Amino acid sequence: KGYMHINDSFQFGGDVDVNISDWLKLPPGFEARPLFTFRFQRLAFLVQDGEQYDYFPYKNEAIEGDSIRFRQDWYTYMIGMRGSYSAKMGKYMTVKIKGEADWGPALGYNIDEHLRRNGRETYEKSMGNALYFLAGVDMVIAKTSTIGAGVDYMFIRTSGSHRWWDATPLNNEYAPIDTSTRDGVNVWSDQLGLTMHASYAF
Repeated sequence: KGYMHINDSFQFGGDVDVNISDWLKLPPGFEARPLFTFRFQRLAFLVQDGEQYDYFPYKNEAIEGDSIRFRQDWYTYMIGMRGSYSAKMGKYMTVKIKGEADWGPALGYNIDEHLRRNGRETYEKSMGNALYFLAGVDMVIAKTSTIGAGVDYMFIRTSGSHRWWDATPLNNEYAPIDTSTRDGVNVWSDQLGLTMHASYAF
């Protein structure tokens, strides 16, 4: 365990949807939009001033300074459905309830740089599935002001390969190590987000 310093972490994405409400002959106020979406995420951090535990025999060792630099990238390509229902609430307010559900393949890439091991790095490459859900509500006031809130959840489960590279094992007492395995290599992520927003149209 240790303290973590967040490095450059971000996400971006884009989507294309089409309104099929008229084709489905939905009642007024309902909207249905099938979509394709792409998302890229990067999580990066640096582990500092931690403790290392050994269990055979049990002991713990304080590690000062930087110890591990970690980076995780996710690529998701999903299809899904986006829907909403809008209802007038009086003369000046419209309430819009919206939701979304997406599914598709996910590709993951991890790298751990063991900074205190002089050249040891581990990598994971994995592939699997991702699910994404969103629910929210917007209130439009006098057609110009909008306030809203939402909750979204991303579920990623993948499996793949693990590679261990060590350029200088035990301070050059042994030859460099480069080995890989696919046994029991599972990588996953559960992401929950809460958002609030406000806008004004001029």
